[in-house]
Amino acid sequence: MGMTIMDFSSALKGFGALHNQFGGVIDVWLLIFCRVLAFINFAPVFGRKDIIFNVKLGLAVFITSILVWVVPHPPFGHGSLTGWPGTGFITMMILNIVLGVLIGFIADLVMQAISSAGDLMNNQIGLSSAMMFDAAARKQTALIETLFAFIALVLYLQIGGLHWLIWAIQRSFTVFPLAAVHLNLSQHISMDTVVQLSSNMFLVGTTLIAPVMAVTMAVDLILGVMNRTSQQIPVFQLSMGLKPTIGILVMIGTLPVLINAMKDFLMDHRAIF
Repeated sequence: MGMTIMDFSSALKGFGALHNQFGGVIDVWLLIFCRVLAFINFAPVFGRKDIIFNVKLGLAVFITSILVWVVPHPPFGHGSLTGWPGTGFITMMILNIVLGVLIGFIADLVMQAISSAGDLMNNQIGLSSAMMFDAAARKQTALIETLFAFIALVLYLQIGGLHWLIWAIQRSFTVFPLAAVHLNLSQHISMDTVVQLSSNMFLVGTTLIAPVMAVTMAVDLILGVMNRTSQQIPVFQLSMGLKPTIGILVMIGTLPVLINAMKDFLMDHRAIF
């Protein structure tokens, strides 16, 4: 027992000596790591729930080890960031976590807008009850929503979305200083833009599936007229098979246009990165 206490005391003394020598590097590394890990957990592609946490943790360590020599930070030296007057290291860690979550959430809004288009189309063609388990979201999702999310993911990787994400997290350390505890977010982030991106999700989704919505609304109109003129026809049972079939055919026919519209939408919102 005495040997264990002695070993623990020796370990603490060794860690204290190591921190006195490399404390500045360790503190800066921890602050960058907090922001990067929070960003990875909420950003598109990286934040997928089917990617295990150990992979995200290793990626955060790798990116942090590179950024610690690249991003602007206080000079290394004796006495860590905790010794700065008027600041607290825990406060800086919490602020960097919040910034990482905020940047990742804003970046993911674009992908969520495309997923919402799939959800709207799924309801429009009458497949709202057709659900499947999505490993990425770890919940039951609609079929078309999963398809649109997969297409958006492939397009995002194709047009260089990962480079945008890495550039965004690197640039964030210039816009938001690493050790700042008082930031005027409204000066750097336009809340009107964030609100507009959030509110435009359904507008963008409606725009992407406009051809399918127009055709299905025409089918509903025709079925309504048939129900009034020929009441012997089982219109309700007919619509259950007719609307999904026509909707899927229209989607397949307009798929090249739909993919180009998704790509243009992603490219237009590159500015948020």
